[in-house]
Amino acid sequence: MAIEKSKYLVNLAFEKAYFVPSLKNELLKKVIKVFLIKLLSPLRIAKFFFTVNFLHPFLYYFSLKRDNNENLISISVKDFSQFSDEYNNNNYLFFKDFIDVNFYNGLLENFPKKIYFKHKNDPTKFYYWGFEYIKWVNRKYLNFDGKLITKFTLIEKYYNFILSNKFLENFKKILSVQGSKKNFSLEVASINATYADRGAFLIPHKDTANISPDNETTHNCIHFIDGNDANIENSGGTGLYLDNFFQKKVLLPSTLKNSLLIYNTKLDLFHGFNFINKNSFRKAFAFQIVEKKIE
Repeated sequence: MAIEKSKYLVNLAFEKAYFVPSLKNELLKKVIKVFLIKLLSPLRIAKFFFTVNFLHPFLYYFSLKRDNNENLISISVKDFSQFSDEYNNNNYLFFKDFIDVNFYNGLLENFPKKIYFKHKNDPTKFYYWGFEYIKWVNRKYLNFDGKLITKFTLIEKYYNFILSNKFLENFKKILSVQGSKKNFSLEVASINATYADRGAFLIPHKDTANISPDNETTHNCIHFIDGNDANIENSGGTGLYLDNFFQKKVLLPSTLKNSLLIYNTKLDLFHGFNFINKNSFRKAFAFQIVEKKIE
């Protein structure tokens, strides 16, 4: 859950999401805003219901399986031990070329179209979500996502890799300090794919994981697959900020193509991306890794 959001940006997000016109008469503007919210919210809820209950089952049963040559493509990532000092000093990290180029090109070529995603009715997190793996959900996936992912075997292979002990053992190297006897376990709490285009927005915020128990830490990871590198700030480049208004930048991705952002959610920073411009977009995967201390 997002906390410490700017009231001004919350209001602006609602105005943009519900197409509220810019008027000098504040009373008239407020009346129009309320009317548009009451008109469009039920339509968007109905669209979401139709998507997860009818459109996605239809796509599963009547679309062809992609990536039939997935077994010919291996997947690997860098040795994370090289990033340990930087991450332990800053509690955030950004680097390029996260996944080997052959597998990345496969992901890029076969990234699902927007029709496979769900648009949630939250103007402060206003973009498309899909293929949502949640560890504590009985079936592990939300809605029809567990079925849909089997149509994209490279995506499924990517998820299985992130969930693997091999990847978690590599991730441990980021958190380990040389000479330290720090004992901890890791588990992947969630993975999801996202698609963001014109008008998409993620308000600068902190996560409730920021106030999680002392023996538990969540590390958020965003794997950028594609986007407009000519205008990263308005193409879904999730950045880290000292404030909740996009003014005091700490880190902004230098590329949205096969790069990885990791940050400790207990870090006293905000994260988000500004409204995406026309003709800009972002495709990405996000996953959360929970670290638990072993006494």
